[in-house]
Amino acid sequence: MSKSDKKTNKSQPNPPGEYPKIIEIDEGVFGRLSQRLEKQKGRFAEFKKAREMGADQELGDLDEPSEEMIDEAEAEREEEFEKRLKAILGTKQLEIGETTLKRYLEFLKKNVRLPCPVKACQEFEWEEFYLYGPGSLKEYEKLKKIRPSHTDRFQIIRFEDKIESEDDGILVEVERLTDKKNFMLNLYELEAVDEESASAELLDDYAVWFVNYI
Repeated sequence: MSKSDKKTNKSQPNPPGEYPKIIEIDEGVFGRLSQRLEKQKGRFAEFKKAREMGADQELGDLDEPSEEMIDEAEAEREEEFEKRLKAILGTKQLEIGETTLKRYLEFLKKNVRLPCPVKACQEFEWEEFYLYGPGSLKEYEKLKKIRPSHTDRFQIIRFEDKIESEDDGILVEVERLTDKKNFMLNLYELEAVDEESASAELLDDYAVWFVNYI
């Protein structure tokens, strides 16, 4: 995932309290989402995607919505998501910064049950050279023994308290289940193994915010 330059905000307010129920966000609301968020598409977005791709698939008893209905549904999802962000961050300023990252960190520390089983939502940046570039697959297999891979399964064992960089966001220490090796990873690159868990919704929600407000 490409990264952008950002300014640093030194303030650190207290984290907000309770938050509304987690909702689903579809691609039409924000445009650039991580791959794992494809799984969270709503029924309107699913229909729209199928139609745009010319897919000849069975949509059951779903009547074709108008463009106006689709736009209204997307606008409602965006509005609800922003309300949730404001509740989590305790501010109307939703952009990524040191202040908002620290607030989101405190929120997640209070609401994500640890250890939390996770996996990578897509290939890690270091893997792309070997999977899509000129890198040797033999060397790739060797490196996978000492580096985290998208084929691994982990569990989050703790949140890093310090925000090292706005570019990386919240960091978590994970333990690889196969060999108990520990790594420090960007939270937005991970998704919960149990897609129906409350943690899955929390991690997906953070990723939507981080990707779209970076």
